[in-house]
Amino acid sequence: MFAKKLRVAVIPGFKKYLDELTFEDAMGTTGYFYGMGMIPLPRVEREQARSDAKASKAMTR
Repeated sequence: MFAKKLRVAVIPGFKKYLDELTFEDAMGTTGYFYGMGMIPLPRVEREQARSDAKASKAMTR
């Protein structure tokens, strides 16, 4: 998921929404996204994505 850093700061609840999307119960190997047919990232990449979302890290090319 892509989220503009400015939006995270100004939209109430958006940070919590991003936290939920990157929670292990959502994007893990037994998460509800998996149940919907999405293929989970490897564990290390999931942890990095979760860390980047919490830090509102900017994407690079």
